[in-house]
Amino acid sequence: MAIKGSNDNVWDAFHGPNMGYVEEQYDLYLDDPDAVDETLRHMFDEHGAPTWVSQSTGESSTSQSATSTADLQKLTSAMKLVEAIRRHGHLEADIFPVGKQDDRYSALVDPKKYDLTEGDLKQLDAKLLTPKVPSNVRNAWDFVQHLKRNIQERFHTNLIIFLTMMNASGSTRK
Repeated sequence: MAIKGSNDNVWDAFHGPNMGYVEEQYDLYLDDPDAVDETLRHMFDEHGAPTWVSQSTGESSTSQSATSTADLQKLTSAMKLVEAIRRHGHLEADIFPVGKQDDRYSALVDPKKYDLTEGDLKQLDAKLLTPKVPSNVRNAWDFVQHLKRNIQERFHTNLIIFLTMMNASGSTRK
């Protein structure tokens, strides 16, 4: 039975344990094509090695897997950082309505806490962190900076509104 469609998409139908099964069958196919089911033999004959298997050696591409794992770890860390900024970004906000005080710092929203560097974040696409990327954001580093600024500006604006309301209601202590 031939699967219709482009050669690139044939292997996309396999996921999870099925990928392992197909990989094992491909290894058997390389040793003896008659050792695998006729349907799989036909697929291997027609479409070659599955996309996740190195065609040159017939073995899993471990360097590609290692890179993917490292990339996934960086992405996961970046997502944790973004969530931390959303939850704790106010800790670095300028809470002084008049005059600028020393910059506030919170380790909770520091990329280093998540084993991330500026370079790591610059290599990540911001669209992996949020579906709606502002036009001035080019990568995850830009998005993190944008998010921190946005939270700080909102916090500062809300603080000014609150203080203005307190003054208007005469609730301030003298």
